[in-house]
Amino acid sequence: MRILTVNEYRVEITLTPEELNGFDITYERMDYADADTRRVLWTLLSEARRVKGVSLDLSGRLLIEVNRDADGCCRVCFTALPPKDESASVRQLVKTETEPVVLECADLDDAVRAAVACGKDTPGALFYRNGGYRLILSVNSDKREAVSMRVGEFGELPEKPALLAAECDELWQCVIPDRAPEMLCKLA
Repeated sequence: MRILTVNEYRVEITLTPEELNGFDITYERMDYADADTRRVLWTLLSEARRVKGVSLDLSGRLLIEVNRDADGCCRVCFTALPPKDESASVRQLVKTETEPVVLECADLDDAVRAAVACGKDTPGALFYRNGGYRLILSVNSDKREAVSMRVGEFGELPEKPALLAAECDELWQCVIPDRAPEMLCKLA
C-alpha cells in the first residue's frame, strides 16, 4: 500500500491487486452503498491517519475517487471538499477506468517502429486482421498522452479505444497476447 499525502485536503492510496484480494474487494464491486466498500474505504483512511498523520474532516463533504490503473493497481483518492452553505454532508464515490492506447498500423514494420518509440517495457498486445495490425497498449492515465504522442506517427489513433480493444478480443487474431512491445522491439 502506497500512501501519498498531496495536501491537507487530499490523500491518495494505491493498492496492488494482492492488497485488493486481502481486503476481499475488487474494483468492479466498489460502490459506496455497499457496506464492504465503506469498510475498506474507512480502513484505508484510518491507515493513512496512522501512517501519515492525515486528518481529513470526515464529518463534512468528502469526494472519493477510485481509478483502476493498467497494471491492475487501484488508486483511491480522498478529497475533503470545503463547506458549502452549511448543507448536509455529502460523500460521493467516483470510479474511472484507464482507456488503452489503440494504434492502427498499416503493416508490421509500423507496429515495430511504434513499439520502439513507446519502449519495450510498455504492456500491450498485438492483433491482426485483413492485412492490418492493432497495437493495444495498456498505460496508466498519467502516461497515456505521452505514449500516444510517441506512437501516433506510426499509424492512426482512432477514437473510442476501449471499444476497439474489445472488438479486437472478439474479431481479430491475437498475434502477441502480452508484452507485445518487448517482442516487437526484437524485430527492430
